[in-house]
Amino acid sequence: MKTNIQKAIMHTPVSYKGGYQTRILIDRRAALGDLVMITPVVREFRRRYPEAWIQVVTDETGILNNNPHVNLVVNPSQMMKSDPWDIYVNLNDAYEKQVTSHYVDSYLYRAFGATAPDVDHSPEMFPTQEEMDNVDEAIKEIDSEFIVVHMRRWAWENKNIDIGTWSSFFTRVFDKYPEIGRAHV
Repeated sequence: MKTNIQKAIMHTPVSYKGGYQTRILIDRRAALGDLVMITPVVREFRRRYPEAWIQVVTDETGILNNNPHVNLVVNPSQMMKSDPWDIYVNLNDAYEKQVTSHYVDSYLYRAFGATAPDVDHSPEMFPTQEEMDNVDEAIKEIDSEFIVVHMRRWAWENKNIDIGTWSSFFTRVFDKYPEIGRAHV
């Protein structure tokens, strides 16, 4: 029976760089937000293969910096054609081919098939302290009593964020930055 995990090379495990026995390549080329949405897939691979070498190939390399579940993030131009992979997962167009599913569900299904329903779907980011400080400073520099957020409505319902999620987000922002105010939540 064929699984959704594509075996790039079938062989007896050998020791690769750093002594890693299993090498996993996750491919999601573009779309900054989509890189955040694949983090549950990366985390689940780390849970299932704690000693594996996990590499992500993407155009948006910075978004996965500091992610403890990833060994290396590379741009497609840095990929070597001869690199051997035990597991290769192509997440490009995963949700476009499952438009009735949430992004994360589409990515998890592509990677793990029906074995992923109980996987933690929470996306993760691991900003550095410097990055967090930069955001804090940028918020302090806003010389306005208002923050305007444009909520785009997408044709794909799974791309839309419900008002409850937005409300929760702004509540957390206003709790951290009470000087911004809650006038129009």
